[in-house]
Amino acid sequence: MKFYIIIFSLFLSLQVVGQTTSDLVAALELIFDRQEFEPAFNSDFTTNGNVIIQSIESGSRQPSVDTFNQTIRRLRQEDFYALKHRVKVIREEEFEFSGIPEHAILWISGNGNDQEIKLRLHTTITDERKQYQWSYVLVKESGEWKILKHALAKSSGVLSPR
Repeated sequence: MKFYIIIFSLFLSLQVVGQTTSDLVAALELIFDRQEFEPAFNSDFTTNGNVIIQSIESGSRQPSVDTFNQTIRRLRQEDFYALKHRVKVIREEEFEFSGIPEHAILWISGNGNDQEIKLRLHTTITDERKQYQWSYVLVKESGEWKILKHALAKSSGVLSPR
């Protein structure tokens, strides 16, 4: 009996992570469609117009982060195949050999559930020598994600080598 309870618990936890991943990708797709987000696709000449997201496998750096941020850290390239936007996911261990500067990564953090997501996205735009930080609050209405609030902050940043 214990065996079945364990299997059932694992199955439910995988469904929750899967739902959270699809919600996160749907929220990111809405954000990527926004005009104010366009500079992120051209953050660095080495990205070829892609948004670069770094995947950090579980167990590295901060193993105690909440479930939503664990979902962000576990994003994979396959999660973005259906999107019309150019997104590249690089695993942490591949980053050093990718030739992509650290400042060209789109850093994503946030919190949320299946009804509301708060996201912060940060990158450096080399042409403008500025750091951009986008903040979004998204809510699910009638099964569809909608942007409730958004803000954009730009600051002059010094580009430092990795």
